[in-house]
Amino acid sequence: MRRLASWMMVGLLFGGLLSSAPACVPLCTPGAEQACTCNTGAMGSQLCRSDGYFDPCRCAPGFGTGGSFAGGFAAAGGFSSAGGFASAGGSFGFGGGGNPGFAGGAPTLTMPPTYTVVVGQPLTLSIEVMSTPTSWSWTVTGPDGGAEAVTAPSTDTPSFTPRAPGTYRVDVTAANSNGQASTNFPLVAVEARVLPFTPTAVAHHRETHRLALGRDSPPGIELYDVRTGQAVTVPLMRIPLALAFSPDGAQLVAGQVSQVQVVSFVSGAAPTVVSWPIASTAESLGVGTSHAYWTTMSGSGGLGRLDLRSGAVEGFMNGRSAQHLRLHPDEERLYVLEARFSSTVTRIDLYPDGGSFGSLNRFESSQSGLDCSELWMTRDSTQLVTGCGSLYRLSALVASDLTAGGRLPQATYRGLDEADDGGTFVALQQPLDRFNTGPGLPVLIRARRDTLLQSSVRALPSRMTTLSGTLVGRHVFVDDTNTAHVLLVAGPGLPTPRTVWVTLPMGGR
Repeated sequence: MRRLASWMMVGLLFGGLLSSAPACVPLCTPGAEQACTCNTGAMGSQLCRSDGYFDPCRCAPGFGTGGSFAGGFAAAGGFSSAGGFASAGGSFGFGGGGNPGFAGGAPTLTMPPTYTVVVGQPLTLSIEVMSTPTSWSWTVTGPDGGAEAVTAPSTDTPSFTPRAPGTYRVDVTAANSNGQASTNFPLVAVEARVLPFTPTAVAHHRETHRLALGRDSPPGIELYDVRTGQAVTVPLMRIPLALAFSPDGAQLVAGQVSQVQVVSFVSGAAPTVVSWPIASTAESLGVGTSHAYWTTMSGSGGLGRLDLRSGAVEGFMNGRSAQHLRLHPDEERLYVLEARFSSTVTRIDLYPDGGSFGSLNRFESSQSGLDCSELWMTRDSTQLVTGCGSLYRLSALVASDLTAGGRLPQATYRGLDEADDGGTFVALQQPLDRFNTGPGLPVLIRARRDTLLQSSVRALPSRMTTLSGTLVGRHVFVDDTNTAHVLLVAGPGLPTPRTVWVTLPMGGR
């Protein structure tokens, strides 16, 4: 086996994972303070205790938010102080408006947090007010300093459509016979496009700029160039349940019911599709230079190996029910996340000449009660990260493989990638709302790989005027221009399948 370079990370090590694990290292420095995400998706702060763990997130009373802080993703590059998203009030607004219960005195305006909005999507402006205004005045200043068009600026709920990404300034004045009040607040606009379906599977290949999204009706793959957004449709015989690119991006494998289909790309020609039957359902895939590995969760579960050149099934291991499979680039071992034990990561060694699988090595963490059902491998192939943010260091040697490497800020994640320089993780969260009854604002965070500390937060769009319901974060990846791409799919209240593809240029750490 090829020897992997060692990559150490400062972080919290899990006690009880391995009897030979090193001593615990604090997640944070006692007395340190950092920003954190409240249940609403807005920002609060948390203090590091003497035992090296952060206190719960402190949020402003009454609103469950902590205001904004310096360090959210900026729509036009770098980072800004974005901390929320307009999700209520008319078709698309901030909630509030005049409150007839406070009829006396001059108006008093409550400044909202910083919101994230979508370029080209009209929204309704509104603001919380005490006492009843008799007149209103709204103006919006664009990212270039020029005045923006506002419809019905003399009403309590005017409308405005951001025309370009960047930070906008909204100024509002409310008045009555007892006086007037004025305030201003920022809006951060981001680029997004609406896709007319919810993907059944997702795969991204950074070097070839390809993004593959599975479709169910009709069955097929929508293949996008992330630089241009142009798409090619590849029809398939059955619905793709899993997608994975080969290491060079020349092939895309689609896992289906009782079948695997292989899409091959040749420069200047249309993609070609070859079908290979299997005796189970491929629900998660790992693809190497000549072989594909799949897992199935139906029945007792199983793990299979397929020769992509001949279609020959070269082995099948029963009883391995796994939600996610990650093949190491050395193609001598793979890792699976057990479906029945969502915090269990298993290493499986592979014989280089095919045939049956090699030894099985199981390592368990103590993440009970949390939904950890995601698994990612870092681009340098030195670490695995689970949906609970648990990190495992990888090694070709069994004795030093899957050792605890710390944990990202305490949350569950639905997507993870790395910034262009590899120095930070870019992770997608989907917290619950303030009542813990449904999805809240999807949130994108960045965390340093060397310290695992959160360095920035950005709330993402949760609603659009063309969609009447909640959007839920499902996938994030970073392209070679250091732009983050986030897929938000239809959640509660959206009967028609939809996907919103948001792009967020990033700066440094």
